[in-house]
Amino acid sequence: MKRTLIEVAPADGGWIVTRAGFGRDSTHVTKEAATKRAVKLARDKHPSELTIRRTDGSIQETRSYGSDITRILKR
Repeated sequence: MKRTLIEVAPADGGWIVTRAGFGRDSTHVTKEAATKRAVKLARDKHPSELTIRRTDGSIQETRSYGSDITRILKR
């Protein structure tokens, strides 16, 4: 099963949540609100990988949700 890629990133003075293949999911004033939305989306769309970026665009953190047997077997 293909992993859903979700990202929290700064944009236009706020924060956006995007989902690969679907574009912008939502826009938020705070990073915390965007992260909360992204975590809910990642849990609902598992297996998924969430990337949270800093204000400068660099990666702060990545999180994985759900099992992905193909990823485990490749190790």
